[in-house]
Amino acid sequence: CKTMQDIEQRILQQIEYYFSDINLFQDKFLVQRIKSHPEGYVDLELLLTFKKIGELTTDPDLIRRSIKGSTKLDLNPDQTQIKRVEPFNPTSMDRVYKRSLFVSGFPPTTTIEDIEQIFAPKKVVHVRLHRNKLSARVEFKDEDDLTAILDQHSQNLIQYNDKNLMIRNYVNPEQEQAMKEAKDSIRQKNKRKEMSEPKNTKQIKKKKLEMPKGSVLRFIVTVPSKKLKFAFMQKLFEKHGTVSHLDCPSGGQLVGVKCFVRFQNPHEANSAFTQLSSEYKDQIEFSLLNENETKEYEAKVNKLLDRKSGLLTKMSDK
Repeated sequence: CKTMQDIEQRILQQIEYYFSDINLFQDKFLVQRIKSHPEGYVDLELLLTFKKIGELTTDPDLIRRSIKGSTKLDLNPDQTQIKRVEPFNPTSMDRVYKRSLFVSGFPPTTTIEDIEQIFAPKKVVHVRLHRNKLSARVEFKDEDDLTAILDQHSQNLIQYNDKNLMIRNYVNPEQEQAMKEAKDSIRQKNKRKEMSEPKNTKQIKKKKLEMPKGSVLRFIVTVPSKKLKFAFMQKLFEKHGTVSHLDCPSGGQLVGVKCFVRFQNPHEANSAFTQLSSEYKDQIEFSLLNENETKEYEAKVNKLLDRKSGLLTKMSDK
């Protein structure tokens, strides 16, 4: 059962987020309301219509009490309107992105206070926690703080309650959109090129599959279990990252069978290895392939793909 103090704290955090730089750069509605007032005030009653505030309270007095001690927000003299202490500057967004981190891999019970504690004593200005995605956007007061954290954790992993969290620079929406458009453009060009090639070509151009060191995890189920089958293992690994391929029998028991799972990048494979080795230590043996083992497995997979490609070419000749 949440106390009134807990509710007031959540209300304060939510309203401070609404008025934060990182939200206002994408919230055109609220920016328009701020600009419509000469001093930047917004009606307190308007906040009660926002979904996340409405889930916490319908009482304007509770909102007034919640933001009373805020260093970021001010009420007008008759306490019917609210504004930022520091006026919003639309041109400062680049600075916000440069001091923001994207962090993923949290347990679903993680709170904003937990995240602030992870990065203490660095000063966290705002946290936007995405519960469904188990990730957060963390803005620091100074860019130097963010740089120091990334330097300290050069592999982009940070420990939290025996879990590895992935951290990286936050990519602003414009850059993200540009990256997406560039990928789409390359994809379309490749598609047009593929369509322009003769369908009956006897030489199929096949790019060799490359596996980064540390991206492949080997596992063996050591005890009989109705649960530990292909579909369950697939979902289990997908909780820890993007699975490129799961190499094991798709039906029946997996006991004693040497299986492999290939992740898109080594960080995800390492995160899965660290957490699952502990969680399933009495049921499954896990190991990360070293550089030589990865090359051997890569060669084996490419040989199999070449064999399949050759078979398809022969069939197309008939």
